[in-house]
Amino acid sequence: MKKLKQSIKTWFKAIFIALILALIFRAFMFQSFSVTKTNMEKTLCVGDFVVINKLKIGPRSPITLLSVPFFDDIYFELIQLPYWRIMGYDEIKNNDIIVYNYPKINDFPIDKKEKRLSRCVALPGDTLKIYHKEVQINNHTNDTFATLQFAYRITTDGLPISKEFIDKFEVNEGVLVNEKGIYDFFLTQATADSLAKQSNVKYIRKLEDFFDLKSITIFPEKTWNKDFYGPLIIPEKGTTINLNLENIKFYKRIIEQYEENSLNIENNKIIINGIETNSYTFQMNYYFVIDDSRDNSKDSRNWGFLPENHIIGTISFIWFSMDKNSNNIRWNRIGKIM
Repeated sequence: MKKLKQSIKTWFKAIFIALILALIFRAFMFQSFSVTKTNMEKTLCVGDFVVINKLKIGPRSPITLLSVPFFDDIYFELIQLPYWRIMGYDEIKNNDIIVYNYPKINDFPIDKKEKRLSRCVALPGDTLKIYHKEVQINNHTNDTFATLQFAYRITTDGLPISKEFIDKFEVNEGVLVNEKGIYDFFLTQATADSLAKQSNVKYIRKLEDFFDLKSITIFPEKTWNKDFYGPLIIPEKGTTINLNLENIKFYKRIIEQYEENSLNIENNKIIINGIETNSYTFQMNYYFVIDDSRDNSKDSRNWGFLPENHIIGTISFIWFSMDKNSNNIRWNRIGKIM
């Protein structure tokens, strides 16, 4: 009986130590993330499981202290720790794919907001512009990825696009617009070129917003659209900007919510923390993310700047992948470096 008790005690001790090590590993080093949305097709596909590297930019300290490990939706907001980050061995670079907590949600602690992943196209201090769908950073083109997808309008001679073509190129996003053989598909440039060579395809063109369209769904409202955007300078920690009634719409959310100041506009005057001002100094770095499926996503073009305290880590590689439709393992994707 004593040996049994000793054995049970040893096992419980081993399990406890293993659990603590697993928690440390997950919180401060690496974490798995499952891709469930199509916003990064064809770079990352639904059914991919990726590794989040937290060491690169430095792991973010836990913010919500009272939470159940491995269950992000079970927590208590009683104790909220201030944001800080352990120093990493590198910084986020242009075009890194990152995982972050969705900043537009206000009803949850930072580290309990929905997790998303996107491509970080612009860093603090960068100037971003989108012209005819092409992303430009500091006056240089940024769109060098073969996996970028855009919306295309395809007109056929009335015959349908073959299932063989759709299966071969994994065209899984799009609709038949009408029975006359007009389709809207989200395609890479290479797939669009291949589709244009099909005998029944008469015409194919990339869909694009009008230059002077000012969209209410694009940040900030009624200023730009997703295909013609900017120029916009990404806020950098320590940088001071001039504020006026025209540009306050760009920074209102930063000042009020992300950096927790009171902001009022009274008699055409900007009041921050009870003091009239015409300038503001950023307390954090900010980033701008755009998804690779450019016309089938909601990213920084829709909701604005990404604060550094919402960033979890960068994507390293795909460690497993399964096609959710066929339940087949996609061996060709496993081990792919991001």
